[in-house]
Amino acid sequence: MIDKNTVGGRLKLARKLLGLTKEDILEKYGVNIHTYGSWERKKDDIPDSAINQCLKIFNSEGLPLTKDWILNQNTSNNSLTQNLVHAELINTASKVDSEINFFKSTNKEAVVLRISGTDMMPLYQPDEYIGGIKKYGNEIIEEVDGKDCIVLTKQINANIFRRVIQNHDGNINLHVLNPRSKNIQPIIYNVNLVWAAPVVWRRIFENEYNY
Repeated sequence: MIDKNTVGGRLKLARKLLGLTKEDILEKYGVNIHTYGSWERKKDDIPDSAINQCLKIFNSEGLPLTKDWILNQNTSNNSLTQNLVHAELINTASKVDSEINFFKSTNKEAVVLRISGTDMMPLYQPDEYIGGIKKYGNEIIEEVDGKDCIVLTKQINANIFRRVIQNHDGNINLHVLNPRSKNIQPIIYNVNLVWAAPVVWRRIFENEYNY
């Protein structure tokens, strides 16, 4: 996540809000990718020349920031930070909606789920989005055994996310991955699946800021 309490973090916040990648900055403004990346990793010791270059970029892109805000947002203009954070959240939500709509539009049997708990940690984090393509009938066991799936069972009237395991008796069990899960049913035994959708798409928010 972005640390908005550092100079580099605020530079990253502004860049992300504008929808710019480091490659965009290289192409449009001639700033080396590794050089710019080093600025975003700075806590406070950033050269004036770097700040001035960043201000030129942001102002040219229509985001009127100041040197004072970049150096010390907490005392100079905290309201600007809050506005940027709010805009960043809206921008991220909009992109997620677009990705989900695209995934659904290109896959007839697509299903998307937002992870709401910690049952599937450490591989999956709360608030991630996952998507899969529904499998029915004989396809269920042939293609989903041992995989992490969004499933609908005849016993539970809701989509849930679990690892699907077929035991030696041919029965299907649904497992959580988190050994510390407080779920009262870490394993749901002998379920009847209406359909199962192995995960083929994920939206990991932590990686939103890593490029």
